[in-house]
Amino acid sequence: KNLNGEHHLHGGTRGWDQYNWQEVSGRPPFGLDPDTGEPFVLLTRRSLAGEEGYPATLDVTVRYSIAGNSTLSIQYEALNLDPDMSTVINMTNHSYFNLSGDCSRSIYNHALKLESSKFCAVDPGGVPIDIRDVESTPFDFTCLRRLGDYIGDDDEQLAHGAGYDHSVVL
Repeated sequence: KNLNGEHHLHGGTRGWDQYNWQEVSGRPPFGLDPDTGEPFVLLTRRSLAGEEGYPATLDVTVRYSIAGNSTLSIQYEALNLDPDMSTVINMTNHSYFNLSGDCSRSIYNHALKLESSKFCAVDPGGVPIDIRDVESTPFDFTCLRRLGDYIGDDDEQLAHGAGYDHSVVL
C-alpha cells in the first residue's frame, strides 16, 4: 500500500513510471503504422507476481501514436501469465502538458472542453467515491473554458484533489 498504508492508489509505492520499459520482442518499437501511416512507439514490461502486492505475473504493453496530426492515442494491453491467479488492473496515464511553449508559465490560460457530463468525486486521500454531475461545478468543461476560471473556488472536490486530479466519465 502507499499513501500512509491506506490504499493502492497509483498501484503501490513504486509505480510503473519508475521502471525502464523495453521494446516488444519481434516487433518494431517505433515507426509508421502500416495500416494508418500514423507514427507510433510500442513498449512493454513484465510485472512479476507479488510486485506491489499484486498476485499475478502480467505482460503489459503500451502503444503511443499520433492520429491525424493532432490526437495522442494511448492503448494499453495486459496479459495475465498465471492461469491460476487473478489480479486487478486499471491502467491509465497521468501526463500533463503545458502547451504555451514556456514551461515556466501557468496552464491556467489553457482552454479545455470535455464531452463529459460526469466526474468521479474523491475522498481526501484521492480515492474515487462517487460519480457526480459536472453541471454548476468547477468540473463543468462541457463548453470551452479556461482551466484557471474556477481553480481557486472554495470547492470540496478541488480541495480533495489539490486542484483538478479527478477522472471524468466518458
